[in-house]
Amino acid sequence: MEVLLRHSRAVDLESLCIIPARKAWAIRVDLRVQECDGNLLDTCAMAAIAALKTFRRPQHRVVEKTTPSVCGDSEGASTIQSVEVVPLYEKEGVRLTLHHMPFCVTFAVFRNRSKDGLAPDFVSLIDPTAEEEALADAKVIVGSDEDGFVRFVRKPGGALSLPKEDLVLLARFACLRARDLAEYIQKV
Repeated sequence: MEVLLRHSRAVDLESLCIIPARKAWAIRVDLRVQECDGNLLDTCAMAAIAALKTFRRPQHRVVEKTTPSVCGDSEGASTIQSVEVVPLYEKEGVRLTLHHMPFCVTFAVFRNRSKDGLAPDFVSLIDPTAEEEALADAKVIVGSDEDGFVRFVRKPGGALSLPKEDLVLLARFACLRARDLAEYIQKV
């Protein structure tokens, strides 16, 4: 999840700045899985993006206070900046700025055991269940966004090596799926 959200720079970090180089809002996404029947990262990514899209942080004010110097002259005076957070019941919160919505798309890849020579070498299944993931010869996870950019490709475990052409095809399917998921999130 960290690779998907942080390294893809989905959240505009500059919009979280309160006082440059001193104070900023910290955003954390906590996910609790109650039940899993496969493609856990896909579901968690979708939940995290939906949460970030609907989240509103409180507004704030930066207050500057000037403290007199010890000697009483104006030369030694210092300015202290403090932050006052405006409660959400007083003023509506500010939405996070998201540059894009990255999603994970999981594929279970099976070696085609047919010997007829007509069928492809591999069969890929999108959105596999836990049982299908366990039976697969390999698993491929593609992180992509609604604009068709591939953010990462991971192939955890599995001794099966896939040709580059098959990985490119899976990435294209992942981009189409990410576009559909983004449309769904926008509606909600």
